Amino acid sequence: MKQTTSLENERIKHVNAITNELHDSCDEIYESLIDHDYTHCKEVAKTLILQLKAMIDSMDDDL
Repeated sequence: MKQTTSLENERIKHVNAITNELHDSCDEIYESLIDHDYTHCKEVAKTLILQLKAMIDSMDDDL
């Protein structure tokens, strides 16, 4: 079995943190839609878009 480096472990932690934040945002959007709280939903959706854009930009930097 391949041993992971400390750098790879940090990368995995970072990926897990980002995906947890994205999941939390999607949960919040769902709850806002169910509650008809469209103002809050739009705020969370805009933040989610910015998070996803930052993630895409980060991947572009790695290429």
